[in-house]
Amino acid sequence: MTREEKIALTPEQEKAFKSFQRAYKKCKASGIEFYTVLERITALNGEYLVRVHDEPEKNDLSTNDINNPTIFDAGFGGWADDAHFIEVKE
Repeated sequence: MTREEKIALTPEQEKAFKSFQRAYKKCKASGIEFYTVLERITALNGEYLVRVHDEPEKNDLSTNDINNPTIFDAGFGGWADDAHFIEVKE
């Protein structure tokens, strides 16, 4: 088995990912906006959202004070746009 084959999704995983993509599109179509920091994605109602920023102003909410739904996974951690490499088991 090649390294590329080792990281390719199985048919069941492909189906699960397509479901994830559909769920994301449904979220966006319903007005959900996402705030992402490190490995955490938080869902926000986009109807009244102006922006998420790092310049505290008088009437702004702190992201530390909200309890909106989140997904936490180290795999969501951001990377810069330089080259990255995938190590696979032998």
